[in-house]
Amino acid sequence: MGIPGLSAALQPFGKPTILSGQSVVIDGPALVHRIWEAVMYQQSLESATLGHVPYAALGEGFVNWLNQLHAGNVKVRKIYFDGFLPPRKWATRRGRLIRTTKTMTEASSFMSSGVSRPRGKTPFNSDVALTDLARAGNGTTRRFPKHPFLVPAVAESVRNMKQWRDLVQIVPGEADTYCAEDIRQHGGTVLTSDSDLLMEDLGPQGSVAFFWEIGTKSLDENNTGEIFALTYSARQLAEQFGLQKYGGIPRLAFEMTTRQTGLDEALHFAKASDTTEDTVKDNYQKFLEEHLVPQEYISADHPVISLLSSLDPRISELVIQSLNIDLDPEAKSSSSTDDSTTTSTTATGLPRGPDKISMFLPVMVEDNARKSSWTTSEPVRQLCYAIAQQQKKKPPGPRRDDDIVIEYRTLESSTGGRQVSLPSPAEMETGCAQLLAALEQIELGLPGRELLWLALAVYQDVEWSASNGRNPLSVQVIGEAASLFQAPKNSGEEKQQQQPGQYGWDVLHFTAQVQASLYSLRMLKQVLDIMSALADPPLSKTQEKLQQRLSNLPLIADWPTAETIFGQLSRIQRTGCLSIISKMLDIPEFEFKSSSKNNKTTQNSRKKGQSSRQMPPRSLAVNPFAVLSPQAQEE
Repeated sequence: MGIPGLSAALQPFGKPTILSGQSVVIDGPALVHRIWEAVMYQQSLESATLGHVPYAALGEGFVNWLNQLHAGNVKVRKIYFDGFLPPRKWATRRGRLIRTTKTMTEASSFMSSGVSRPRGKTPFNSDVALTDLARAGNGTTRRFPKHPFLVPAVAESVRNMKQWRDLVQIVPGEADTYCAEDIRQHGGTVLTSDSDLLMEDLGPQGSVAFFWEIGTKSLDENNTGEIFALTYSARQLAEQFGLQKYGGIPRLAFEMTTRQTGLDEALHFAKASDTTEDTVKDNYQKFLEEHLVPQEYISADHPVISLLSSLDPRISELVIQSLNIDLDPEAKSSSSTDDSTTTSTTATGLPRGPDKISMFLPVMVEDNARKSSWTTSEPVRQLCYAIAQQQKKKPPGPRRDDDIVIEYRTLESSTGGRQVSLPSPAEMETGCAQLLAALEQIELGLPGRELLWLALAVYQDVEWSASNGRNPLSVQVIGEAASLFQAPKNSGEEKQQQQPGQYGWDVLHFTAQVQASLYSLRMLKQVLDIMSALADPPLSKTQEKLQQRLSNLPLIADWPTAETIFGQLSRIQRTGCLSIISKMLDIPEFEFKSSSKNNKTTQNSRKKGQSSRQMPPRSLAVNPFAVLSPQAQEE
């Protein structure tokens, strides 16, 4: 979040410091986004939309940056990632989602006819130098849609590196507050891009350094040398400015923010204005609560704490909400409310957060004229949400509505969100059994396991389309893939006949559906892992089998992209996967094949802002997940 203008105003007062030989902690999400900006610096909008820069390269960039710290004798103590959104940040989170939605909508409108393949791949460099982050945050990358699974993909890459895996910590709160607490206790410097940390009293031995103010000097032939940075201590700055009696740097930041003024004038008002006046006092208190918050929201000895670092940050947030844990008595913070989200309180008056569990899903690179790419995999997430709420022990006080989860997929105003109903315990068990059976049936018909998850996404698309009287997008895209690839006789290798000069939104949207399906399965797998570890209640035999089946899910870096999916879909077509799916769903294969022949209908419907309906709606009885599927709703 940060304080606009604060870091720039204090830069002349930064202390040149040699970091070599010192220990640091890192604000993980902040570094991930800076690495993304540095790697994407020379890319085009088309490149960003197609995902030319793979997740693997972004993970490499992050690890390479860490390796440079290590080479410069800087000891990284911890890398903290957010694992829970505090109640006070709900409005902020929705605001970010609105901006991300707008970015994707604008990109989609600008390239309404499809996304042209850049002439030759725009080169990128994943070997990000320490000083490369100085140019991050430029105006060009701000209009790019970000990789939807950016943070979990990078965290996964780091966890797969032996040298760094034990340093990654998903925390039950915001990363910056845990960074600050670590520095208060152990000293050292926190590396971040969040100017909120300038207001923190990090103790006599603690300081803040920003990524763009880190550099190297005295480089030798082995590319090693001392690493230095400008560092800031709120305590020392307060003494230097004479603000000890006036609230220190937090008071200075308050005056700069509320008066929209520079450093000198803010210093004057910080020392001269009366904060005992009720209005000023209330505003100042709200400012402090927004920017200086307690570290703990749940007890540090809760058994789930040690399990969070195996999760994606978003899934950690879901788990903590689902556990319905009492907040720590010291974590007193006010909560924002609005028409769409309210807060409930415990018997002691502490806020729990929204009265309905919320899941903020990533904004996908998708066709806005179609149903959300998250729609076809919703039944899998319904299982995930239900399993996450199986705990026997619930705290006293007002209860959440456990039958509903609010999903935020895209957002165009401050209110919104989609209500997702949860299955009953019996329906949940049936749903797990049916998902397990579907995976087994699909795998039996395939020549190998490598296409299983893509085939399941095709299955989900055909099933949803049949239930709602729509053309299966997957069948159309498989047809396009078949025209691009062919397998020579007596050869198991396909040869690409042509390289598409433009990727249509049908391909982009189906790729998003596949990735949404994979992430939904990832959510289910990680929740099953947590529930299994907590053993309260223990998993059923069916859930244990499903957990084992999902253990083979691919890493995010290996997921299909718009540029790689054609080859995989051509293999799907040759394996007879559509025949397998038609038998499973009891739909004549010719029916959904013939319904997707007219590709122009899809293009025209996109221009009109609606999806075509050409297949007759079929009974939900053909759906193995029928017990979970709500009636189709337009978003």
